[in-house]
Amino acid sequence: MTHPRTTIAPSPHGEPAPPPRDGAALRRLWELGDYVTPLALRLVSDLGVADVLADGPLAVDELAARTGAHPDALRRALRVLVARQVFEEPTPSVFALNDTADPLRSDHPQSARDAFSLLPCDLHAWAEAAHSLRTGEPAFAHVHGTTRWTYLDEHPEDADRFHRRMRSASRQWGALLASGHPWAGDEHVVDVGGGTGGVLAELLHAHPGMRGHLLDQPAVVEGAPAVLSAYGPDVAERCTVTGGDFFTAVPPGHDTYLLVNVLHDWDDAHALRILANVRSAMPDDGTLLIVEGGVTERAGSASGPLDLHMLVVWGGRERTRPEWDALLGRSGLTIERVTPAGPRWIVVVRPLP
Repeated sequence: MTHPRTTIAPSPHGEPAPPPRDGAALRRLWELGDYVTPLALRLVSDLGVADVLADGPLAVDELAARTGAHPDALRRALRVLVARQVFEEPTPSVFALNDTADPLRSDHPQSARDAFSLLPCDLHAWAEAAHSLRTGEPAFAHVHGTTRWTYLDEHPEDADRFHRRMRSASRQWGALLASGHPWAGDEHVVDVGGGTGGVLAELLHAHPGMRGHLLDQPAVVEGAPAVLSAYGPDVAERCTVTGGDFFTAVPPGHDTYLLVNVLHDWDDAHALRILANVRSAMPDDGTLLIVEGGVTERAGSASGPLDLHMLVVWGGRERTRPEWDALLGRSGLTIERVTPAGPRWIVVVRPLP
């Protein structure tokens, strides 16, 4: 759509009149340009404010004392969120949970607290994101002098926050996968790059006849026994845990392979290496399930922010359906079907004949 050019009529004195103000457009731009609200959400989440408010509203002085915050600063941060309908302020300087803030509780069934944990190293990358737009390369490596993975290896505190975020998300992805795919219930499933096993734990818990095999870096899978055992001893007993590198080899001969939010971390060259190893490990009648966002005909608004984040921080990307078709075809694989599952898509992949 072409918008007509706004003309500015001259004033009687020969000077141009001020341009008309488009209030709605300016308000929308200010909303889109607001980086304070996302940061306030992460800061309040890290303080555990929702946990403290779980038993009912509290005055800000008490809330600050119990979260280790400064009362006036905390009030100002919470009022940013109240204005966006996250938390409530029923009376001045008294704050309470609402339906939107409730998932920030640690004990919520779909807790999002760890998902909103603030990682300063990512903010430093975003401060130099112009590098990514100019070069197509991740600003993270430009700022920190190393990849995101190596940085986490060298910074245990940031790594702990990141892995807590992944554990929180993997439980939700596992639940979506357990109910969103027609499982036979007796498969042997390999989760390639499966972190500490949250996805497999959900699957094995939902399907008692299933067996699992978890593959990730040795330092990562050290946390797997605790995650698996939390679902019961039977779940842990039915899962083999292997410390390894999916760029080197993948456990062979299993029925089903999972790549859950793995390939979007990588550019096409690295993704092809991972897929080649999975294809080599798969039997000819095996199945690969890819869980990712944005698996549509074209990039949409839902996947756009994550796609840009993957570029700036990881050097990866979200992929459209044509891009998936091309990538998988080069790996000897083909898409059988794509099924929506909450905010993600389950891509069912088979070996090419």
